[in-house]
Amino acid sequence: MNKRARILRNENNKFEEKLSKETNDVMTDIVVYIKSTSISEYDQERVRRDIGEMLFEGERRGMSAAEIIGDDYKAFCDAVMCEVPKLSKAQRVMTAVQEVLAGVIVLLAIWTVFSIPSFSLSKRSLGIFCPQTFRPHHGNGDSRCWLCWRLPISSSGKDLNNTKRSANADRFVLSQ
Repeated sequence: MNKRARILRNENNKFEEKLSKETNDVMTDIVVYIKSTSISEYDQERVRRDIGEMLFEGERRGMSAAEIIGDDYKAFCDAVMCEVPKLSKAQRVMTAVQEVLAGVIVLLAIWTVFSIPSFSLSKRSLGIFCPQTFRPHHGNGDSRCWLCWRLPISSSGKDLNNTKRSANADRFVLSQ
């Protein structure tokens, strides 16, 4: 969202606090409908402001929201928005790409934060840290430690790559 749209959205939020509960409920429905259209965010906020001002002026005159915009708010919004330019296909695609990239960046940040305690770079090699104690990994096969189950060699030197699931499938056991 660009800066102009963000500023206008904040102004609209403050302005809508002046509306009565009934009119604010109608305005919420209108905002949800406007957000579903293919016009820019700034134009959405401009339409929202215009309709909010109309409802506020009507309230001052003692009129209800239904008297101002009619019973079908969607038809009213469509009539107001027919003058607003629609987003081109390229703009819609760019908006979708922008939203997807923002989501990917958030997920990457979360993944990075949760993977840092498990791995650390040292001068000699990649040191593995226990996620329970945040110290160098103990490697003793502790069943409570998810990392113990994934290391190929235990601290005793036994090869854990040759393992099979036990009957109760809650621990790995060495093959005989």
